[in-house]
Amino acid sequence: MDVADLADQFCAAGCHGAIVGPHGSGKSTLLAALVVELQQRGHAVCSLALHDGQHWLPQQCCGEQLVPGAILVVDGYEQLGLLGRWRLRWLCHRRRLGLLVTSHRSTGFPLLFRTEGTLPLAQAIVARLQEGYEPRVLPDDVAREFPRCRGDLRELLFRFFDLYEARSRKGR
Repeated sequence: MDVADLADQFCAAGCHGAIVGPHGSGKSTLLAALVVELQQRGHAVCSLALHDGQHWLPQQCCGEQLVPGAILVVDGYEQLGLLGRWRLRWLCHRRRLGLLVTSHRSTGFPLLFRTEGTLPLAQAIVARLQEGYEPRVLPDDVAREFPRCRGDLRELLFRFFDLYEARSRKGR
């Protein structure tokens, strides 16, 4: 399944959906690609990123961008409390907006994609990042560190940045 297929699935679900997965598994990265696809299809999109402890939507929640038919994108939906989630759903219903969210757990929205960090995916990402360069982080390095990061690809890549730099200085 590619991003165009996800956009089709999202539109078929009435422009409501969720990308669900654990911390560091690629939800925000996939969301960013999906937003670009939706914008290329002519959808107006307003994006919000919620962070730890942010239980309410910002007061000026996208303002004039929220015209009927627009899509509100909320990265970190699980940050909202029960009342915040209810308020967001009510806002989208009242203004006839689409809603696309990321979350660590099920949201009640149609599931578009479940992200998961796997060893083969981690090895493929590391290999792709090194294309055109001398590989300094090897598949065995990824296999050794992957369990320590418990599937968190972001943490894994942060660890390898330091390893790559150290090996670059040594000329390996």
